[in-house]
Amino acid sequence: MFLCYFLIGAICGSFGQCFAYDWAYHQVNLMRRSQCDFCNQRLRWFHLIPVLSSLWFRFRCDYCGQYLGRYYFWGELLSGISFCLIYILFPSDSILWHLLWFITILLMILMDQEAMWVPDTLQLLAVFLLLINQSYSLYITTFCYVGFLLIVFYFLSPEKIGGADIKLMISLSLLVSPHLLAYYFFGISTVGLISWLCHNIRVRQWNQPFPFILSIIIGWHLYLWFVA
Repeated sequence: MFLCYFLIGAICGSFGQCFAYDWAYHQVNLMRRSQCDFCNQRLRWFHLIPVLSSLWFRFRCDYCGQYLGRYYFWGELLSGISFCLIYILFPSDSILWHLLWFITILLMILMDQEAMWVPDTLQLLAVFLLLINQSYSLYITTFCYVGFLLIVFYFLSPEKIGGADIKLMISLSLLVSPHLLAYYFFGISTVGLISWLCHNIRVRQWNQPFPFILSIIIGWHLYLWFVA
């Protein structure tokens, strides 16, 4: 069973990375065959086995020999592991919800990393999943309060934070108790600051836009695990 979940997760991770790239640049075509990013040769089935193909071909194209990087490999591996963890940690009646939630936030993170924007379709899907989840209480008061604050902040300083970041933080506040709101913002801010510092130290470009969706997701889950 673990192997099945890992394989399905790795396949979702592989497909999600390609789909997020195409969606980000408005060229979605579900019938398009996978091809090398450098020589544009169509890939065969044995080039597309999640995790294993990357290792077998040493992260290079089998046709042109160009180094492809480890982006797809790590995405497939971590997605497979995440599916296994969902199977282990959550009861059977909530596994489907957590898998759908993982796929949704995975696409949001990938698109934010790739093109610094997230489609409203994914934002609405995230809100829908939160609304139908029976495991958590919903706090409409917090939702309205956070929404008001963040929208005002966005209009006052639109260059400081992206619209997708604002909408995601407002959506996730549905599950935040009003008296724990400070912990919610503290978690997101702390993770975001650490991620921003690590990112800019690595790339040495301090004035470049920073993809914040991953930090929001991590900070929110830390709030759920340790505070809520």
